[in-house]
Amino acid sequence: MQISSSKTENPMDGRWVKGRWVRQENDVSASITAKDFLPELGKGRFTLGISMPSRMEWGFYASLVLIALAMRLYDLGGRAVHHDESLHGYFAYQMFVGGGYDHNPLMHGMFLFHSIATSFFLFGDSEFSMRLPMALFGAGLVLVPLILKPRIGQFGSLACAILLAFSPSLIY
Repeated sequence: MQISSSKTENPMDGRWVKGRWVRQENDVSASITAKDFLPELGKGRFTLGISMPSRMEWGFYASLVLIALAMRLYDLGGRAVHHDESLHGYFAYQMFVGGGYDHNPLMHGMFLFHSIATSFFLFGDSEFSMRLPMALFGAGLVLVPLILKPRIGQFGSLACAILLAFSPSLIY
């Protein structure tokens, strides 16, 4: 086996010079543009490796979101409030009535309290309106596997969305 003494040329060796990737500063012919690495660029077909779901797949995800939303909204105000919900509701109510928000590191960030206070403003102060933002975001969580589809595939994405939609711990 013969070992070559010359270094193999790596197209990534170089640097940016005036908006072009240049391997050697004096060699203009060795400059590389983005089209060398991304031949589909400029042909109207560049997708960053993310394929859009078909109409049937969109319909499936839309029906999963509607089912998840219906399951999360059913009897939303009828269950007992547990400890964390009571704290979130209390601090959001204090914000709603004009008491402001004083961050406590033991509590969640302010987005949760602002969303609950907004729900109180729109729908009145009740257990239903206190839980509504979490129910809406929980139903929207079903769409997150679409982002992971390039990594986990179509079947993995659909299976994950189904599990998120029907998970008992995410429904209550």
